[in-house]
Amino acid sequence: MADNLNLRSRPFKLPGAATVGTPGTEVEILGAVACGQRNNGAQWRVVDLWSNEKTPWEARIEWSGGNAGVRVAYVTVVQSTRVCIHAATVSVFGRALSTAGCTAWAAVSDGVVAAENEYSVRGTMVAVPGASAYTATIAVPPYARFARLELDTETEYALSYIGLIDGWGTQRNSTQGDRQPNPGLPIGDSQSVVIKTSNPVNWRVTFLLNI
Repeated sequence: MADNLNLRSRPFKLPGAATVGTPGTEVEILGAVACGQRNNGAQWRVVDLWSNEKTPWEARIEWSGGNAGVRVAYVTVVQSTRVCIHAATVSVFGRALSTAGCTAWAAVSDGVVAAENEYSVRGTMVAVPGASAYTATIAVPPYARFARLELDTETEYALSYIGLIDGWGTQRNSTQGDRQPNPGLPIGDSQSVVIKTSNPVNWRVTFLLNI
């Protein structure tokens, strides 16, 4: 039976974020769509994400593979990217990463492609009187394979650390910022990433995804 996609693509103007790099208000770009009845409606789908302004934004993709439960993935969209999923229904939500906002597009088509994406989390270490180190913890997103720490001050790399914490709360790795392997630390069974710096600094943790 042919697909019964009611809506294949749609743009939506994302409201601007309060500060650059901090996700703004989330809005739905593409609503859940029926994707046919064959094999419970699940087929390979390519989800294209982009902005005509080439402005970065954050996407949350939800999909169901027929009788399976709902899966979720988070992707940072720089100019344009695509995600390949086996889905019966697809929903795409977006949040702007700039104060000006942007018009974000989402489109669904049938097919299979090799895809690899990234998801970034930003923050700033806040000065604490008497503190000898600054710490932040970031949850590992779905489908993450590697994590790497990025700082806006080059000299801070030698004074910083990135570590991985497993589901039992045990830290399994601690690597100096300037000694991170390429493309980053392998996630393994880690549930969160912890970063430490010696001084207040702006940071970004980027996850390499296998989706």
